[in-house]
Amino acid sequence: MTKKLNFDEDMAYIIGAILGDGYISNSTKSKTDLSKDYRIALETMDFSFVDTFYQKVTKFISTKTTIKVRAAKQNKVKTYYFQLRNKELYIYLTQTLNLPKGAKSTNLRVPQFIIFANKNLQKCFIAGLFDSDGGIRGRNIGFTMKNKDFMLDIQELLFKIDITSSKDSWWNKKYQRNYYGLRLNKENTIKFLNIISISNTEKLKRVLKHTNLFFVGN
Repeated sequence: MTKKLNFDEDMAYIIGAILGDGYISNSTKSKTDLSKDYRIALETMDFSFVDTFYQKVTKFISTKTTIKVRAAKQNKVKTYYFQLRNKELYIYLTQTLNLPKGAKSTNLRVPQFIIFANKNLQKCFIAGLFDSDGGIRGRNIGFTMKNKDFMLDIQELLFKIDITSSKDSWWNKKYQRNYYGLRLNKENTIKFLNIISISNTEKLKRVLKHTNLFFVGN
């Protein structure tokens, strides 16, 4: 059963998470089954993040699908993943909200309805994005991404919630492409961690240990 789909704080978080490490399929179910694959998925090494994503998605969608564990192989760490196929949610995300399907690194932008949303919705979006794709940058925190326009969008969004960041870019020799990033200084890191509700507790512990900001919490 699908409940009413609407753009609220939980949906803003879901959108941020998907635009980070999440994925919306743009293919068919298989080579033999050419029907549309309405798959939405998220995989990460941090269980608390996947669990938060699961709880927020299942506020809107009833599903028997649960969080699965992918065992560590070779040098890779154990990961947790959640995926579901739901036509109504898929259409809502891709057609009503116009989120990108398939590979999103080249055409990724922050949706305009996020840019012009109220600050609470913007903070929830940023929380989902940080839980998914943010982390340690230098001595403090920030974001790393493949898309320059997306980086500039995030910088604008942070500024709207009174967080100042500095941008940088570099050439990644391994992947033979440019990467773009945002860095927060100590003052803005403290402000960020106090106004953004981080649900990825494993990542938060790593950040606090790295920055020595043990007094910060939310």
